[in-house]
Amino acid sequence: MNHSAITSHILHSTSFIRNHVSEGAIAVLHLGAEQTAIAFGDTIDQDEVLVLSLGTSGIAQEYFNDRLPTPLALERAIQQVEDEIATAYKVGGKHFRLFTTDAAIGEIAVQAGLKEIGGTGTCTDSEPFHVILVP
Repeated sequence: MNHSAITSHILHSTSFIRNHVSEGAIAVLHLGAEQTAIAFGDTIDQDEVLVLSLGTSGIAQEYFNDRLPTPLALERAIQQVEDEIATAYKVGGKHFRLFTTDAAIGEIAVQAGLKEIGGTGTCTDSEPFHVILVP
């Protein structure tokens, strides 16, 4: 997904979530294969989108090379994720309730005991999603 497409996707997801939650600052996370997008804001008119050069496939290809990762490879992958998250935190700068529309993250969140809200919606004609509240 290119920068424009991931930005459009995250803003659409943010709009959907705003229709299902009370007022307040939210951050919406989309974890893609090559990039991650986070939208921050208090209202739909104030959303700021940050696209990080961090994705599931990119991390796997760079650090794991189709084999079991070494402890050093795991540490480097974790460090890259931490560095990117620190960048996002600096941009966000305040307390946000974190949401995601990613099904895989949603499944993990529900298994961890977090609450699913809003049921399901459709982001595009072919992409169903679940809205998950992440405290």
